[in-house]
Amino acid sequence: MDPDDWTPADPEALYRQLMAQDPQSTLPRFSLAKLCVEHGRFPEALDLLRSCVALQANWAAAWLLLGDALAGAADKAGAREAYAKCRAAALAQRHGTLAAEADEKSDALND
Repeated sequence: MDPDDWTPADPEALYRQLMAQDPQSTLPRFSLAKLCVEHGRFPEALDLLRSCVALQANWAAAWLLLGDALAGAADKAGAREAYAKCRAAALAQRHGTLAAEADEKSDALND
């Protein structure tokens, strides 16, 4: 096994354990939210991601994933708002690729 490819046997349990150890840490919340979005568990992802952006409002990737979760929950207006906040944060951090991804996802909501 390549040590650089380490993946926990139960990532959800690990993220929950890390959240319990440090309730103010946003990274395990974001990681668990990503897992929730991937499995269609949008309500849980929304709670986690709203907490992330409340604690770290300039986190562009969290805004992007929040947009994805809102889109998955059929809240197009909320998703557009989250994508706009992602775009603004990404541009402020000179992260044009992430800003473009937010624009693409927002535009796709109109289809």
